[in-house]
Amino acid sequence: MISSLVYCLADADGTIPQSSGYQLLAALSRFFTQRLSLNMFHSVSNRKKDFTISSLYPAAFWNNYFSASRDGYFPVCRDAMFAFRICFFDDATFNTFCAIENARIELNHIPFDILRVMKPDKGLNRHSLPQDLQNEPTARGAEFRFISPTGFATEKDIQYLFPDPERVFSNLYRRWEELFGRLPGEVDYDAFTPVNVRAYNLKSATATLKAGSYKRGFMGTVSYGWEKLDKERQRTLSILSAFALYAGVGYKTSMGLGQVVTELKFAH
Repeated sequence: MISSLVYCLADADGTIPQSSGYQLLAALSRFFTQRLSLNMFHSVSNRKKDFTISSLYPAAFWNNYFSASRDGYFPVCRDAMFAFRICFFDDATFNTFCAIENARIELNHIPFDILRVMKPDKGLNRHSLPQDLQNEPTARGAEFRFISPTGFATEKDIQYLFPDPERVFSNLYRRWEELFGRLPGEVDYDAFTPVNVRAYNLKSATATLKAGSYKRGFMGTVSYGWEKLDKERQRTLSILSAFALYAGVGYKTSMGLGQVVTELKFAH
């Protein structure tokens, strides 16, 4: 699994949507299809997605996960630096993606020159194997920072807009199973019900997708605690919290939604 920031330089003035993940994915897909004859993001329509992607943000956003917007749009000035984050679950796919360096894409009629795909180092640019996450120390809780609209689909196609522990961790567990199989131990989906929400600071948000359709979601921080659970469940929750950086949470993580940054907590 590889998480990488990709830096781009704007070549015109204008604006881009605050939630631009769908448009960004379309622009990247066009480059690989037209220039390299590669269907790079073929798994978008499949249940098992092998990547997640953020929207395109001013580069400074990635320092504190905040950047002022006007009416849902970021102002863009020529020569301004922007960046997006992309995660791949397969190293070979990431290596292929690096061909995007020095390419030009267009977003909302603004050309962006892709300057650099960051290699794994630290922070948001990192590489992990599944066993690396399984060997991390067991935490007693975690803080989730949802940096893009996040939500869940229900059986009746209702957009559910609150980060209940059961929904968050069951969603992560399903993604882990799809990619890597079951985690060791007897932990199942009902194991996440006793996780408590210690604190939260959230707001609602909306992301526009194809043909004017939209998805609602929440953004902000949530602190989860599980120090009273047995060691096996604590370990599973710790693994899934670390995995969230790569997998995202909820629906449309391949179109900019559900982006999350987590911090494991090891004491009260």
